Amino acid sequence: MTKEYEPRIIGMEELCPFISDNGPDVNYISSCVQSLAEPTMLNHSFFTSRDERTNSMIRRTPPYTFADDRLVEGVVYNRLARLVGKFLDVSASRLTSPITTVGHVYHPGDESSEAHVDYYPSVTWFLQCSNDGGELVIAKNPVARTIIEIEEDAWVVKPKNNTIALFDGQVLPHYVRGVPKSSNLSRVSINYSFAHECSPPEFGPDRYLLGKRLEWMNK
Repeated sequence: MTKEYEPRIIGMEELCPFISDNGPDVNYISSCVQSLAEPTMLNHSFFTSRDERTNSMIRRTPPYTFADDRLVEGVVYNRLARLVGKFLDVSASRLTSPITTVGHVYHPGDESSEAHVDYYPSVTWFLQCSNDGGELVIAKNPVARTIIEIEEDAWVVKPKNNTIALFDGQVLPHYVRGVPKSSNLSRVSINYSFAHECSPPEFGPDRYLLGKRLEWMNK
């Protein structure tokens, strides 16, 4: 695995100084996500799934809950778009509109998320992190098909409050570990997915990437 695919973690304050680490912004948004998130059973039949389980339960907000200025200023989207575009080497001008924005919550005792690859370019903003569990596990092997295979050789990202996780989720299978019952806090994050011409379904399960990433997968 080349170094260019290694995940990058940055502090949100580097990107948007007006969003404070311990101030009302992050705490308020985190509490809103927790209050709006609902249990959802996922069927692992979609072609982006990389999970040996039949289904799994997650807690998430309805899509687009945060896709306006009520909770997060619009400038956040533009700055995230430029950041994601530069990181993935795609045109940031095509990433300026979020295709969906979803909050995720893992309470103590919740199971791990579905292992999958992303359908659209995306970035995760960690709002609140548990003292144990909730790690983002990213396979170094792009053809890993199960959680076991992902765990065999992976980057393990321990979430920290008010940070952003950047990685190429359209290439690298990944999932979020569950949070043990003994944890003192829930794990709360928001995932931003951006519209971009990189997900035409005609490519099929492992061939829906364009440009350099598709060429890399075909080597």
